[in-house]
Amino acid sequence: MKMNKIIAGIMAVCVMGFGVPYVNTVAENNSVITASAEDETKYTEGTYELLTYKNYGDYIEISGCDKSATEVVIPSEIYGVPVTSIGKEAFFDCSSLTSVTIPGSVTSIGGGAFAECSSLTSIEIPDSVTNIGRWVFDGTLWLESKQAENPLVIVNNILIDGTTCSGDVVIPDDITSIGHSAFEECKSLTSVTLPDSVTNIGKFAFSDCISLTSINIPENVTNIGDYAFDGCKSLESINIPDSVISIGDSTFSFCRSLTSINIPDSVTSIGRSAFYGCSNLTSITILNPDCNIAVYCSTISHGMYDEYNYYFYGTIYGYENSTAKAYAEKYGYKFVSLGKAPEKDTATGDMNGDNSVNVADAVFLQKYILGGSELSEEQYKNADLNGDDYVDSFDMVMLRRMIIENNK
Repeated sequence: MKMNKIIAGIMAVCVMGFGVPYVNTVAENNSVITASAEDETKYTEGTYELLTYKNYGDYIEISGCDKSATEVVIPSEIYGVPVTSIGKEAFFDCSSLTSVTIPGSVTSIGGGAFAECSSLTSIEIPDSVTNIGRWVFDGTLWLESKQAENPLVIVNNILIDGTTCSGDVVIPDDITSIGHSAFEECKSLTSVTLPDSVTNIGKFAFSDCISLTSINIPENVTNIGDYAFDGCKSLESINIPDSVISIGDSTFSFCRSLTSINIPDSVTSIGRSAFYGCSNLTSITILNPDCNIAVYCSTISHGMYDEYNYYFYGTIYGYENSTAKAYAEKYGYKFVSLGKAPEKDTATGDMNGDNSVNVADAVFLQKYILGGSELSEEQYKNADLNGDDYVDSFDMVMLRRMIIENNK
């Protein structure tokens, strides 16, 4: 079963951490628990009929269910608080469960939420659900039935499963997202054509599709998730359009047939080990001089390696005075300059004008929110991260998350 798969490999530790510890606390029922020191989210645990839940104050997440349950109707609210999500593995291995009705208040279903519910044949999923995790329905009769009807299983314009596909696959129009692990280990898949409607490629979406040789990435895709093409050893080339903003951790790791790749200036971050194990990749062109490159994100292995030593015999192309150049010099990689970087506007979130988004900007924004400083018109524009024409604490929350993501 996929849930038990062990993903092996060497992952580098990110430096320059704006680190936030995770508080993993066991508490009694209905006691307050701090879930994360990042946003100081707190919740109380409780039970409702056969369900267990976490109450975060203004919303509730279903976190578990009694194993004896057979037919479950999830309420839209519990004691006046709306139920908005079903947590990770909430119903995992509820083998007696035959049907589930999800209310229109729910927008998110966590990874493995109904995995191994071997008797589950009926699931009512409302249009409100826009986020579906990895392996949510793995091991259910419901998924098997959907696969028999069509090898492309689609829920609310999210392609959640295509693992029974083979050969050349054309994804239908109106699909907006390729879900997490949608084609993972689909070993007979050779090529994929995505429609322009796709904006997101989820984590592990095409991981270990060992026969995949080509895929088009539409101009509207903004995010390519962690491990999206990990282990696609036959993938010979890939286009990254100007719409892409981020490339996740190990996205193209062990794509052994890749020889070169161009990363457009729209990309602002490249995850750890993004090209690790690409043994035939000889050049990487990075056009954004301020692209945030995680440690070892472009490490390419040739021959023997161990957990402390990495080898790279290719070339990194980038602008002068860029992160790419600093990265190449620091780790001894060959660097070819593309000349002076073109001038561009300051980045969203950059309020002190140093062309980066960091803790200094958070301090600057905090002073403004508390009335201790003023913002110029351009600074105000860059500080309005949620685009509501106001600069307030909501923008501070978004800025903190940006800084944390940039330094993972």
